[in-house]
This record gives sequence, C-alpha cells and structure tokens, in this order.
Amino acid sequence: MALGERVIAGKTRKATFAGDGKVYDFMVVRRDTGGEGVAFASQVTDGGSLAVVIDEKAILFKSPKAVDATSIILPRKTVAVCFPETQSSNFIEIKAYDPEAQTYRQNYIRTSSISRKDDDIQSSILLQTALTLKNEGADKIRRDTLLEAALLDYPNSVFSPDIQALVNPNTAAVIKTEPASRRSMSANDDNVAVRDLPDQVAGRVIARLYDGDNVTVKEQTSAVFTIGEQNDRWYHITSPVDGWVFGGDLD
Repeated sequence: MALGERVIAGKTRKATFAGDGKVYDFMVVRRDTGGEGVAFASQVTDGGSLAVVIDEKAILFKSPKAVDATSIILPRKTVAVCFPETQSSNFIEIKAYDPEAQTYRQNYIRTSSISRKDDDIQSSILLQTALTLKNEGADKIRRDTLLEAALLDYPNSVFSPDIQALVNPNTAAVIKTEPASRRSMSANDDNVAVRDLPDQVAGRVIARLYDGDNVTVKEQTSAVFTIGEQNDRWYHITSPVDGWVFGGDLD
C-alpha cells in the first residue's frame, strides 16, 4: 500500500510474522482496486484524516497542554493522521511514524505545526516517494516524474520550494560570506536547527542546539534573509558542531 492510501479496514487478528517469529496484531484491509490482505495494525489507522507537518519544530505533547511538552520532534514533511474530534484549543491528537526512533507516535501536536490542505499533503507524499528512489537510471526517470508532478499538480503547496530545489539544484544563487562580526553566540530557543547549507529549503538539518548552548562562529552571510517575521544573517558555526544557523535563533 502507498503512503496515505485509503483502505477499508476489517478485523484485527494476532499472527506470527515469519520475518522474526514474533506475534503481532494484523488488520484485514481491502483496497479500492478490490485487492484484500492483511497489514501490520500499527501501519494502518482506523478513522481520522490526513495531515502533514509543516513546522521545523513540531514538538509532540503528552496531552493538549503546553506544560506536557515532550522532547520528541517530528520532521517537517511527515505525513500523519489527525483526529479532529480530539482538537482542544491549539492542540490536536495525531498518529505518525517517527523515522528517527523508527516507531509510531500517537501524541498531541500544535495545530499550527500541521496542515490539512490537500495540496500540502499530496505534494509531500509525492516528494517522500521520490526521495526513496536513486538519482540514476530508471529510478531517476520515475523520481523526476514524481517531483515534476508535485510542482505541476500542487503549485500552491508549502513544499514547492523544497521540490523546486531538487528539480533544479543548480539554480540556487551562490551565497556570499564574510568574516563573522562576533565569535561567540548562544542558542535562544530549544531545538534550533543546524544545517549543512545556509538555506532553509536546500539546507539539510544535521544537528540541533538547545536553549543556552554556546557556539563558536566562523563566518556569516553577507546578505540578510527573512524567515517568518525575522530578518537576519546565517552564521557558520564550528562548535559544538559544524554547520549553519539562522541568526534569529541565536543571541
């Protein structure tokens, strides 16, 4: 079954999985094409509606209360199932696969951290499917087709810049830098992203800083960038990890 595919769910039964000899819960499912079989119950959700994470700092909560924040963060572009009936104030319960922990999470998340728009959901599904393919041979043809379909069919998606950067990687402007105006700074928030490039779209998150973490700065971008409502430079740090951090996240 494909990510986000809708199926008709049947009974749940226990069975031994031949792969590891352990007993798991399996759910009987039927696809729209008429095919029927069983799937791991943990990989199928009964009810709810699709959503996708759009926030870089999508923190999970044990309950719909800010005081119940966990240290778990779901990556941007993660497709999840949300349960509208659980929405309370600015929180809603979701179920999603956590790729870092390789497990399924069912927790609360801020409603501002997710999107329930079809353009965002479907483009994310195409993007994630494309990223599983090699960038060569027959895989590359399918990969490029999926990415181009995402741009063509869902032009208003919040992920369009991410997809465009993959389709035309050589169109990004060369980032000019200069010596850092300050040598030492500190993170002013938890879960500050450190990227391999000074770009929110093309830059891959390689590490995270936490409130109060001190960093050593090597250089900064000559230009000022706007992210959200903040205008600042990107700073190249060399300690405690080598990478780029947006100035709005540093003091």
